[in-house]
Amino acid sequence: MASGPKPLNIENPKGWAVKPIEGGTHTAVIFDMRDGPFGVALNNNDLGRFIERILQEITKLTATQTPEYPPKELAANPVSVTSLGISPHPHDERSALLSMAVGNMRLTFEVDATMLVEMCKTVLASARAVKPRTTN
Repeated sequence: MASGPKPLNIENPKGWAVKPIEGGTHTAVIFDMRDGPFGVALNNNDLGRFIERILQEITKLTATQTPEYPPKELAANPVSVTSLGISPHPHDERSALLSMAVGNMRLTFEVDATMLVEMCKTVLASARAVKPRTTN
């Protein structure tokens, strides 16, 4: 007797946590479910691809909305970036690649080059407006 695929049981977690494990080479994503905790461990490369996929899905969901810039309020906690780099897009001269290292993971975003230049000008103007710190 052949059986088809089992239906997927989807449940909203009551809470969740993210925790590095195994000397920092893997990251656990733990969900607090109705029947108790459920955890998945991903190595950092897989975690990076997982995050990239989530960002792609968010892009699809928000593609019909015009973002407000700058946002009125920050909807998330800032993530510490340990290094930042910008390079030309290898196949699209109107785009640039914005890479950020976050811990052991590197995320790369395709950004409209004109928007990136304008943002850099704004950041530079803001930096020039700040008075330098003095030490005693």
